[in-house]
Amino acid sequence: MATASESTPLLSEPAQAVEATDSAVDSAPQTEDEATLPSSAHFQRPRKLLTILALICSIITGSLLIAIHVMLTMHVFSFNFWDQMEAINNMGFLIFLSLLFAPINLIWNFPVVFNILLDPYLAVSIITWASNMISAWPGDIWCVERDYYGKKPDLDKGPVCHSMLLAVRIVIGIAAGFAMIVAVCHTVLFLLRIVALWKTKFWKRPMPFPTGSITLEVSIKVQRQERGEVQPVVAS
Repeated sequence: MATASESTPLLSEPAQAVEATDSAVDSAPQTEDEATLPSSAHFQRPRKLLTILALICSIITGSLLIAIHVMLTMHVFSFNFWDQMEAINNMGFLIFLSLLFAPINLIWNFPVVFNILLDPYLAVSIITWASNMISAWPGDIWCVERDYYGKKPDLDKGPVCHSMLLAVRIVIGIAAGFAMIVAVCHTVLFLLRIVALWKTKFWKRPMPFPTGSITLEVSIKVQRQERGEVQPVVAS
């Protein structure tokens, strides 16, 4: 009669060890294959969603900036609003760049190095000028007519000016908020592209130079004269 120890298979534990080794070997090529992928192959869906969000917010921000520019140039306000106008103009240029390159990144495989330079520039600049838009916030003094010579008292410009002032404040606040969303999108895109570029391990790849060798051969020919004869001597 066979005992339990006699019926136990002898190769059960080594088989499990072999399976574990095979799984480790199978997982290694996956890491190597990941390094061979281009940077554009990583985070495709998050990058696409962030680019679409930045595009939509840029369109909204650009439309609001145009509306603010029109309201400021209607000659309703009496106060000097050139600081606000400067912030709006610079913000408009940055939003235009975001609008220009967002469709390019959605349609074509744009170089990641250029985007790595563009994203932080847009993010930092948009945050800066959005802060300037808030710092140049329209005040009630915009609707006060002042005589800088001091001959006449200050004159309020009436409810029409105050209604326009309220509208400008609302639009500036919304535009600055959407601009900040665009800046956040470019910040996250910058981080994703840095990680994607790091995953390619580009520093381990061979340089794209043609293979071959360069041979340099120098030949020196010296002539000497002995007993009226010319004997060539060649050294290489």
